[in-house]
Amino acid sequence: MLYGYDPDTSFGHLTSGGTIANYESLWFTKAGRFLPLAIEIARYAEGTEIETGKEALFRLLNVTLPDTEVLLNEFLSEGEDPAQRWTFLTHHMISHVGDLGFARNVERVFGTPWIQPVVLVPRTAHYSWSRSASLLGVGKDSYLKIEVDEEFRMRPASLKQLLDQCRERYQPVWQIVTIAGTTEFGSVDPIDEIVHVRDAAIKDGIYAPIHVDAAYGGYFPTMYRDGEEGPDPLGPQDSWIKNAFRAFQHTDSITVDPHKAGYILYGSGSIVLKHGFLKDLVAETAPYCSDREDTTRFDKPSPQLGKFILEGSKPGAAVASVWFSHKLIPLNKDGYGRQLASLCTIARSFDSMVNERSRLTSLFRSHTNLVCIYAVNEQAKSLSEVNAVNEYLAIRFGVKEVMSIQSYDYLISRTTVSLDMPYVQNDPWLSSLEQDSDHLVVLRLVFMNRWVESNEASGKSYMMDFLDLLEGELKAL
Repeated sequence: MLYGYDPDTSFGHLTSGGTIANYESLWFTKAGRFLPLAIEIARYAEGTEIETGKEALFRLLNVTLPDTEVLLNEFLSEGEDPAQRWTFLTHHMISHVGDLGFARNVERVFGTPWIQPVVLVPRTAHYSWSRSASLLGVGKDSYLKIEVDEEFRMRPASLKQLLDQCRERYQPVWQIVTIAGTTEFGSVDPIDEIVHVRDAAIKDGIYAPIHVDAAYGGYFPTMYRDGEEGPDPLGPQDSWIKNAFRAFQHTDSITVDPHKAGYILYGSGSIVLKHGFLKDLVAETAPYCSDREDTTRFDKPSPQLGKFILEGSKPGAAVASVWFSHKLIPLNKDGYGRQLASLCTIARSFDSMVNERSRLTSLFRSHTNLVCIYAVNEQAKSLSEVNAVNEYLAIRFGVKEVMSIQSYDYLISRTTVSLDMPYVQNDPWLSSLEQDSDHLVVLRLVFMNRWVESNEASGKSYMMDFLDLLEGELKAL
């Protein structure tokens, strides 16, 4: 309900983490995207005359997932025994014959070359997406990169351009990946605009499901979900951020990590599918399991998920933790929403404090509870000199293997920004430096509790104290 999917027709489950959830999104979507082709090939095998050629093939490759479910039900109802029809169909599905066998069948039946499908991902995508290319055997060249702006958000115009190019090449798009809370920067893609681009593309004859990688940002929609205390405004009030989170309902699948903004133990990831029928396309039954029917219905005493998911046996501690946390903390403004909204406010306050310091700057005004900053050295002649200072600060305030947690004053992490990212290219000072490095080192700060804005022993806020320490380290260099 949090994301606007129909609970009667959607499907979701916990995973060991967001990486597995991302892999499953491709697995589920693949089964659905190529099902209309499998149905047509099955009809051809029965002796039914079908339309062939490049245009017919491309139309079948761009059937929407809701329409795919209709086609499946029609095919199964055409015979006297739906179970027998299903068994016959599975022998023509890509999961049965494999990618190469499926491509050969398509070329044999439709008389036109098979073109490798592509996945469209933003340049800020988590490394698990790149790794999935080799895992699934499609190759990294099948993952086309969508450009981002200075705030590390996907550019809808770049997505449209790639979709137009795919349409011209008759190349199917397996899936569009968009991000709500990048791991490095906490940036949020304009998901509502991406949905508009997708919908417009459907009218032009090309379709792709949208997957939201909200491993980091999946709990932030609670900031805009009314609770019992009424519709008081919480969270960033930028209309584009609110619209982005509210657009989840128009997407097709979502990755969410309770072990991130849900404050739940590792490993607790999850995936949610709008089109629950996809789970049946990948189901594998085990003869030693007791279930004999759809065992995902939670009105049954012992729901079994094993036949529908990548992971078989899974520990129950994470499940219990998620269940208990959601029972205790509402998924709206009364619970998680209030906590996360306050952290977003703190992050933006900290961002303002940073930009008041002459030797510090932030990458952009925070979208969530994550802020990236770096030290500015106006005497520096090269990017490597700037990086050296920020590497020193990252070591000073970073994780040290020999230290206990009580030994830290503050604890931060680091990440890098590629030299060809718009932020670096469009910054007058950074672009004027000698480009002797292929990246910019930045400090990554995640605000996880509200007490950082309270006062420490000297009377300063912890945020102010940290910035003073940071500047003290810079002066000592």
